[in-house]
Amino acid sequence: MIALGMGAEAQALLIVTAADDPAAAASAEMAGLSGIAAVLAGRPSEAVGLDDARLDGADDVVLWRGIREAMQDKMAAASPTLSRRLPLIMAYPEALRNRLLPVTAEAIALTDAPIPQDAGPSDGKLLAFARAVQKERRGDVDAALAAYDALVAGPDKADQVRATIRAAELRFSNSKISAGEAADILERQAMAWRGDAREGVTRLRAAELRTKAGAWRPALDWLKQTETLFPDLRTAVRSQKGAVFLAMLSDAAPPIAPLDLVTLAANYADSIPDGAEGAAVAALLADKLVELDLPERAASLLQGLMRATSPGPAQAALGLRLAQLRLEAGDPTGANAALAGFTTADLPAEMTAAQALMRGRIQAAQGNLTAAIGTLTALGTANADELRAKLLEQKADWRGALAALNDLAAKTVPTDGPLSEKQQDIVLRQASAAVQAQDVDAAQAMAQQVSRLTGAREDLFRVLMARPVREATDLPRARTDIALARAIPERLQALTRR
Repeated sequence: MIALGMGAEAQALLIVTAADDPAAAASAEMAGLSGIAAVLAGRPSEAVGLDDARLDGADDVVLWRGIREAMQDKMAAASPTLSRRLPLIMAYPEALRNRLLPVTAEAIALTDAPIPQDAGPSDGKLLAFARAVQKERRGDVDAALAAYDALVAGPDKADQVRATIRAAELRFSNSKISAGEAADILERQAMAWRGDAREGVTRLRAAELRTKAGAWRPALDWLKQTETLFPDLRTAVRSQKGAVFLAMLSDAAPPIAPLDLVTLAANYADSIPDGAEGAAVAALLADKLVELDLPERAASLLQGLMRATSPGPAQAALGLRLAQLRLEAGDPTGANAALAGFTTADLPAEMTAAQALMRGRIQAAQGNLTAAIGTLTALGTANADELRAKLLEQKADWRGALAALNDLAAKTVPTDGPLSEKQQDIVLRQASAAVQAQDVDAAQAMAQQVSRLTGAREDLFRVLMARPVREATDLPRARTDIALARAIPERLQALTRR
């Protein structure tokens, strides 16, 4: 039956045999034949017998595993296997050979190897699709489109669907049709060829084209339907849903009306994927809502997503973003509640540090500076030192600010060599804190850094470090310092504008 290409009949006979003879049912031969029959019957998902380790090494088994991959629309993975085993297929009985040649020839075309002229019947119809693919791969667009269009007009349904899809993709890639037009074609073909891996792949590609066309709502609707119809594709569908939101929120996307964004955020929040990818999408969506002066919508979205997300880094990322949003809105109590709303166990070190930093910010906003400084000092990261220095500078605690800036400089400012603008700012703040704290030793030590500063920063540093006028010989230097001081505001304004 297999030799005659009768896969379904062979599969049924093997099922009866297994029921009648348990010993035969457990054999490697039965596993292999059952897998081959399932593939031949067009049921590759049932061909698990081919995975039996006892069959490893057999060339025929390798071939049929490749055929199974190709039938599951994993043609790229199957191509090398099938292209190397054409002689084996040519040795099979004619009926079986003719069933396997089309998919094998397509695999050969995808590897850019030539398809032998004597492969298949002399009328060429069996391998017409593969030869059309080969024309496309060679860059002969017009000839490939003509070949595909001929197949679309032909009697074979499988060739019609495959040729229509490839022709649409080829026309789109050559700017003959738009992404939206290509998506229309692929959606129709997905509906025309139902129930197998080809439909699932076609659906995902149609949604990708809808996204390229900026049709956010149709893309999300199509993906939700695909996820229902193909549970096995859930991971790919969820990832593509995230891609829709990322494309929609990117700077390159056309502007979206605030009302449309709010509607999408409300109606398609369940389409935001799980995990770190979803957290990144949610943060972008929240930022966009804030830009549109809709912070409450953003907070509501983040709150709902945080509750629906499983404990872990993604949930923590959403909670931290919500806490930041609440804090920026002047609601430290709400920010504290957001910080307490997610599970903190088993988080990465950088996320634990971000949580502690946010706690320090909230404590400072609540007026508890002592607790905030304690939290930030215990954290000990560069970001914590920076925030600690700013808080102490605002309170005019210059000794404390100097200590925090010294900690920050130890982590971020090299001991020699040129400094970036950010590093120069730290050195300048150290000098300012030392002077205002009246710490002579620290100021004298900082004076050695003048050669590492440039532009307006160097001018301001020189004024900060200027010695008082004690005798007549100091007057020329004092005149220079005064001139520098008068020029500093304009220099600093230019620095700020840049």
